[in-house]
Order: sequence, then C-alpha cells, then structure tokens
Amino acid sequence: MRSTDVRPGSVTPAAKSIRLPDGRALSFREFGARDGRPVLYCHGTPGASVEWELFGGDRYASQAGIRLIAADRPGMGGSDPQPGRTQGSWAADASALADACGLDTFAVLGYSGGTGPAAACAHSLSGRVSGCALVASVCHASPGLEEGLDPNGLRLKRLARDRPVLGRVVMAAAMGWPTRMAPGYLVRQAMKALPDPDRAVLSSPGGREAFVATVRESFCQGAAGPREDMALMATPWDFAPEDIKVPVTIWQGNQDTFGARPAMAEHLHRAIPNSRLELLPEGHLSIMWNHRDAILGSLVAIAG
Repeated sequence: MRSTDVRPGSVTPAAKSIRLPDGRALSFREFGARDGRPVLYCHGTPGASVEWELFGGDRYASQAGIRLIAADRPGMGGSDPQPGRTQGSWAADASALADACGLDTFAVLGYSGGTGPAAACAHSLSGRVSGCALVASVCHASPGLEEGLDPNGLRLKRLARDRPVLGRVVMAAAMGWPTRMAPGYLVRQAMKALPDPDRAVLSSPGGREAFVATVRESFCQGAAGPREDMALMATPWDFAPEDIKVPVTIWQGNQDTFGARPAMAEHLHRAIPNSRLELLPEGHLSIMWNHRDAILGSLVAIAG
C-alpha cells in the first residue's frame, strides 16, 4: 500500500539542542504530535535532521500519530563533532537524547546511512527500543555486498574511508559547495545515479528543495562530519547484528543501486535473528516515500 501524497504543509520545526555527558552539543528536531508514538529517526548520508521534510515533514508525522525525533549526527547540522566515533557509539548519544525528551521506550527508524546507527541502538539499547525499521540499508560487511552499487558512489565511499583529507576536499567540491552555489547541479548529478522511482520523488512538489536542504544542512560545518559519516558507511559495523534482540523489519527496494543493494538487506535479514525482510519494487528514495505508512505502522504495531 502506497502512502497518501502529503508534502510538508508547515514550517520546518526549529532545531533544539542538548548537552551530552562529554560536553558535546547534540542538535535535533521534533516532528509530529508531542503525544504520539515516539520514533527516533536516523538520517541518511550526507544528511541531517531536516531530512524528514523529504519524506513528509511535520504535517505527515502528525497525521500518522508519530512523535518523530530526528537528530543530527556528530559534525553535521548543529551537532558538535565526535573524534573517533563509530557506528556503535551513536547508541550512547541516542540514549541521552531519549532521556532529555522524557522517553522510557521508543522505536528506531534508520534510513540509508542511518541504518548502522539505528541498528546500533537496537543492539545496545534493547531494554528501551521497542522495535526497529531499517530502510534502504547500507551494510558493507564484505566486498561481495558492494557488487552492483553505483560506481561513482562506491569510489567516493572508499575515498572518504581510505584517504580522509582528499575525501573531505572532494566531498566539499562535489556536494558541499553546490548546495550553496549550484543546487541544480547537485540535483542533476543525483538524477543520473537514481532509478526512475527515485527521480519521481525528487521531481514531486517540494522534493528537489527538501533534498538540497538536507545536504546543505549536512555540510553547514564543512565537509569533515559528512566525510566521516561516509567513511563509516563503507566500514564493517563495530557490533554484531547477530546479537540484536529487538524486532527488526528491513525494507529494501529491488531497484536500489544508489548506496544500498538488495544483497545488503538480505545479509542483514540472515544475520539478525528476529527480523523480517520486505523486498519491494522501489529505489533508494522511493522505498521510504511510497511505503512510509507501512514502515511507521509496523513500528507502532510493535510498540503495541
């Protein structure tokens, strides 16, 4: 079942900030109903908390009865950098954020580059996470899982991982600078790498603007944070998905070549004991846009 065609109908919620135990600032936005089911959203890469505007925004979250809390990962948006961070280290930040928001339990939704951080929450916060959805999962657990990815995107991931300084320069030139000076170029380059279902998302009302806004916000402190996030995507996780105990649903488009592949989702499905795989005729963006009702609905159903 496809989602109702709802684009953002109100002003983007203002960013808020908390101070973490180690002194870093963590920036986040809240979308939807304050008394709704709490869902922690882990954005893609490069991305930021404003990314939820691409997939429905505040009005959609309210209609869905969801209190969606989207945080900027370190070095992106308004969040301070965290030297030496890993995918697994995000769980501690998420726990502190949940405390600050008064949440005892919550669901986790990870999209694209956010699937590793979301899985880390499911792994390390099993007493608090009621359920987890991984959408367009990026998992470079072995070289064989990379076969069929967009070659330019794969080269950029490896460059960010293996040559940090050069990776930062290239990402700033290819994505950071165009968001401010030539957003049309950024969108055209993305369109070249995306399958038809994803091009339809970017061509829909507000799609282009929301896509540019989240990339721009990701680079607002420079390219260091997005470069680190990109490198982590191309690095095996520092925790075992086999040890995840909470229910996980994995949503994957079979036309996705942008940053994820069906093989990655199938690998996670085999590895995570209590998981379910939904393989659908979608791309990288369209899987979230066209099936967000079902994705959020599955998290609400798990929470009871």
